[in-house]
Amino acid sequence: MNKFWSVKNFVNQDGTGQSELILYGDISDTSWWGDEITPREFASDLASCNGNALTMRINSGGGDVFAAQAIHNMIKAYAGKVTAHIDGLCASAATIIACAADKVIMPSNALYMIHNPSVFLGDSFDADGLTKMANYLESVKQTIANVYLSRSDVLTPEQINTLMDDETWLTADEAKSYGLIDEVDTAITDKAVMNDGMVIVNKVSCKYSAKNEAKIKQFLKHKEKPMTENQFMASLKGLLGIST
Repeated sequence: MNKFWSVKNFVNQDGTGQSELILYGDISDTSWWGDEITPREFASDLASCNGNALTMRINSGGGDVFAAQAIHNMIKAYAGKVTAHIDGLCASAATIIACAADKVIMPSNALYMIHNPSVFLGDSFDADGLTKMANYLESVKQTIANVYLSRSDVLTPEQINTLMDDETWLTADEAKSYGLIDEVDTAITDKAVMNDGMVIVNKVSCKYSAKNEAKIKQFLKHKEKPMTENQFMASLKGLLGIST
């Protein structure tokens, strides 16, 4: 089983403890509810932080909403202060986890996306069955909306419903204006890394496959030349398949 998280514990020079939770990539690559090992190991790893100040680093396009909700609740119950850093992309179920932090910091060149839940159907369904599934998705949607409402003191239920219906991609400033994050980090470094199917450029990340690897490399070549933040975001959105 490959865990979709990692936890590191440190000791600061003053002797105090510091912990870091890394959530990069898809949430729940393996079944979260299909076995007892995955959630138990996450709970055990979190407990190993012993209430230290916890930095949670997120770069994820989302995944299993139920795993995200469970992690959200564990983070909310954690004894120490939790600060979330969105290192590039925080989308879909990953936003549920980010909302559990006491403080959320997002770079000015990162992306935050919320949308409606969806389900894959691999069986035959009659009209009644599809109606039940639609009602089920509405209930799941409400649990996600409840998370956003608990995080934001700005958004109304109607606004959240619209944002989710529209599959809304937010810049850091927009996410802050909605109360979904607390602070915009304007410091931009000049780093570009391609590793294990993930490209990270100035903290903004996206998954890539073999078919678009050449385009990613070409993009990094252009990054060697001066590029405004707007140009950078437009190029990244193009690679992600997001309309500008």
